[in-house]
Amino acid sequence: LNLTDLARTHLPGDHPVVADLHKISEAGEQAAGLAGQLLALTRQRVAPIDRIDLNRAIRNTLDLLRSSLPPSILVESDLAPQSLLIHADLAQIQQVLINLCLNARDAMPHGGLLRLRSQHREGRIELMVQDTGHGMTDAVRSRIFEPFYSTKESGTGLGLAIVLQIVEAYGGTIEVESAPGRGSRFDVLLP
Repeated sequence: LNLTDLARTHLPGDHPVVADLHKISEAGEQAAGLAGQLLALTRQRVAPIDRIDLNRAIRNTLDLLRSSLPPSILVESDLAPQSLLIHADLAQIQQVLINLCLNARDAMPHGGLLRLRSQHREGRIELMVQDTGHGMTDAVRSRIFEPFYSTKESGTGLGLAIVLQIVEAYGGTIEVESAPGRGSRFDVLLP
């Protein structure tokens, strides 16, 4: 509960200031989110490593994300039948998933298909996030992991930079395929 929320509780709902207080509160939340992303990008600490099941992390993250995805986006998951154990911090893996899924959502403003897959691939664990959105040109794709680069009017350009930082910290890599009008596919490969 912040001060703007407290002020709203003391005003009638139709008071002309209530809408302004709501905008101030939203701006504060966005600023806090940006500050958190900046800290995550510059933080040099090592996250606690646990043995986690990537499939369970995917299912739990999708449960969290359902309210952020419009009904016009169909979510499909094709998870490996066996547990896929990786050594990582669960919160960071969920952050990778959330950032990739929200980018996919933003690429499909009129709806589409968001597909997640997990599997063993060439001695590594693969997490694939694919969308049927507007896709990217080669020029855009070459810059997507740069901090502060964004194609969105309200974007900070930190989401994919943080994804790359987390994946590389675990010795992983990311492969990206995309073309205008053909969607995007992110393959995260982890040891």
